[in-house]
Amino acid sequence: MNDRRSDPELDGPSDPEIGAGANPAGAVAAAAGAPTRDELRRRTDRDILRLAWPAIVSQVLASAVSLIDIGMLGRLGTDALAAVGYTSQSFQLAQAALRALSVACVALMARALGAGEPERARGAFAASLVLALGSAVAICVVSIVFPAFLLGALNADPAVIERAVPYFRLTLGSTLFLAVTLTIESAFRSARNTTTPLLIAGVVTAVKLGLNWLLIFGTFGFPRLDLIGAGIATVLSQLVGVLLF
Repeated sequence: MNDRRSDPELDGPSDPEIGAGANPAGAVAAAAGAPTRDELRRRTDRDILRLAWPAIVSQVLASAVSLIDIGMLGRLGTDALAAVGYTSQSFQLAQAALRALSVACVALMARALGAGEPERARGAFAASLVLALGSAVAICVVSIVFPAFLLGALNADPAVIERAVPYFRLTLGSTLFLAVTLTIESAFRSARNTTTPLLIAGVVTAVKLGLNWLLIFGTFGFPRLDLIGAGIATVLSQLVGVLLF
C-alpha cells in the first residue's frame, strides 16, 4: 500500500509554518539570505558602540568641567573652595533629577519612533519638556529665594555662606537652561543621533572654560569677578547650549 506522505519527491516545498523538522531543505531555503545569529550579534555590538561612545564622552566632559571649576576656583582660597563644593553638590542633585526625566523621554520617544508613530513621539517630547521646565523652575525659585537657608542646612560656615550665595544662585539658576538642553539631547538620542549632542557638549565646555578664565581672574582686561564670574560663565554656557540645540 503506497503512502504518498512518505515520498519526499511528491511532497514539494513545505509550509514554513510547519517548521524545520517537516522539510529541512525548505527551511534552509526560507532562511537563505537572512543574517545568522553571529551576524546579528556583531551588528548589535557595533550599534551599541556607535551610539554609546559619544554619550560617554559627553559625560566625561561634564565631569571634567566640574573638576576644572574646582581647580580654578581653589586658587581663590579655602572659603571659595568650600563654596564650590556645597554648590556643586546641590547642582549635581538638581541635575540628577532632570536626567531622570530625560531617561523617560528617551524611552517613550524611542518606542514611538520604533513603532513608526512620530506624532506620539512629539507628544512624549512635549510632555517631557514641560515636566523638565516645571522641575527646573521649582529648583530655581527655591535656590534663588532661599540660598542661605539651603547652605546653612548643609552646615556651611557663615563666611562660606556669604561668599557662596551669588555663585549658588547663578549656578542653580542655570538649571532652567539645562532642563531644555537635556530634554532636546534626549530627543536626539532617541532618534539614534548621539553625535550632535556630543558636538554641542564640546562647544558648551569650551565656552564655559573660556569664560571661567576671563571672568574669574580678569584676563585680557575683563573684570575680575571671582566666584560670581564662574557663575556667570555657567549660565552663559548653558544658554549657548540651548541656542545650538
